[in-house]
Amino acid sequence: MAEQGTWLVELTGDGQPVYVFPHGGAGSGAVRDLAAALEGDARVVAVRLPGRESSAHLTCEVDTDVIAATLAAQIHADLGDTTTPPILYGHCAGAIFAYETAALLAADHHGALVISSHESPDRIPRPGVWTWDDVPFLERVAADGFLPPEVIEDEELREICLPPLRADYQAIETHESLCEVLPWPITALLADTDTPVAEDDITSWADVTDAGFTLRHVAGPHHLLTESTDSVASCLRVLLSEAAATGITGQGRA
Repeated sequence: MAEQGTWLVELTGDGQPVYVFPHGGAGSGAVRDLAAALEGDARVVAVRLPGRESSAHLTCEVDTDVIAATLAAQIHADLGDTTTPPILYGHCAGAIFAYETAALLAADHHGALVISSHESPDRIPRPGVWTWDDVPFLERVAADGFLPPEVIEDEELREICLPPLRADYQAIETHESLCEVLPWPITALLADTDTPVAEDDITSWADVTDAGFTLRHVAGPHHLLTESTDSVASCLRVLLSEAAATGITGQGRA
């Protein structure tokens, strides 16, 4: 198990809490543009798992259940006595971590889940990518949109990137979800040029919630979090406005 310590990085300090789970291998840096776009509208907190950025010296965690349990406890403590429902946004691999974390949060902290660029938990591909040799592994990661191809040629960058990337691929590919249906409404963001993930794999998230499902089409590529930040921020503002007006409650599947 990875060393403890906070895995949450607060990026903006006011408004409804939005916890952002970035893509595989990424840390809080991948969330900073979104936080800037939501400045004044939300309190944005990035999830930074061990083994990246300032926690690069820590051992990476490879068990999704441990990741979810740790984050659920930390988010619960971070929310404290607030009754404002949180939004959990998971991009790509972060979608699975966000989903499993939401399943473990207590009922008084139920909110809304937003996902993008990843299959639902029952459709996770399991080719064992995390076991591949370094070069083919990184080539696959680049093809999945997580790295610029030139990183493969840079030995120093490879050494930095490999541990957290392998850990996240292993955590996702070896995970078997214990949560059949989530009592949170789910909004799925579908990028109009997302070639790695098929549309029916995105819409299949409707099957893992009994609190309402919404599909929103977003202009941009697979990597919405960092390449279509304004579009993602606009979608999140809609949810924030709805929550402010009515609170977040499930009303049946849309």
